[in-house]
Amino acid sequence: MSFRQWVAALLLYGTFALTVLASTCAPMEPSEVAKRAEVAFVGTVLKVESDPYRPMDLCWDASHGDDCGGRRVTFELGEALRGNLEKQVEVVSEDACYCLGSYWEVGSDYLVIAAADEGNANRLIAEDVCAGTGKLYERSGYLRELRR
Repeated sequence: MSFRQWVAALLLYGTFALTVLASTCAPMEPSEVAKRAEVAFVGTVLKVESDPYRPMDLCWDASHGDDCGGRRVTFELGEALRGNLEKQVEVVSEDACYCLGSYWEVGSDYLVIAAADEGNANRLIAEDVCAGTGKLYERSGYLRELRR
């Protein structure tokens, strides 16, 4: 293999590896999620908007499709499980196309695990699907642990 072919193969492998790492994870155990959750709630999505939020610049931006890019999601609070929350809660979320954020659907119920943004204490960042956030009907084990 020539040097040029080796470099091309290395670049291709690196791009593939980053995409795979950004798109897969091992789900956390519900008990672990419940122990570390700063903010947790059940809510119904009222509004979903694009947001420039991009953790570590690993995820693709909205130019790769309508569902891609960061999201700002507004919920009607159904049940507060952790944290002091208002009737409407807003979170930002990472990309769902190539990262592990949720595909938020207006009118659907979600369990949201979130944390305060280190750079902006007034902003909540939703955890990814591997850390418990997701459609409510898929999160019964997490919900049970958070209610204990």
